[in-house]
Amino acid sequence: MHLTLKFLGEIQPRDFSEIDGLLQKIAASTSPTRARLRGMGSFPHLNRPRVIWIGIEPDDDRLAALHSSLDKALQEIGFPREKRGFRPHLTLGRVRSGRGKSSLIETVETNARVDLGYLPIDELTFFESDLRPQGAIYTALGRYRLGG
Repeated sequence: MHLTLKFLGEIQPRDFSEIDGLLQKIAASTSPTRARLRGMGSFPHLNRPRVIWIGIEPDDDRLAALHSSLDKALQEIGFPREKRGFRPHLTLGRVRSGRGKSSLIETVETNARVDLGYLPIDELTFFESDLRPQGAIYTALGRYRLGG
């Protein structure tokens, strides 16, 4: 599982070193933090679930600041800024059909207030995703410790 801070879409191999340098710089200047994993829900809404998630409640503003500085820095090298507000969450899965929908809705409702404790936020990972019919395969292209 991972928390997506910025989805880049299709990138060219020649852009990797510039993105890598940017991520190194941002990670080095960002202090680690943590967030509470609390609540289960779905996007766009429970009657038509497409994504099932666990909510992330940051302890402080460092996660939002990290997201903002990353979004701004990537804009400066050609990636458009996010139009939607930042809603941190861990994606548990994607719903591909209506099969088992009532059971899924019951599970989400039962766990709407679940508290799973804390998640350390101490590293950025630059992932490549290979979308396949069975689901995405993620490969880490770079890892960057927060705080250097």
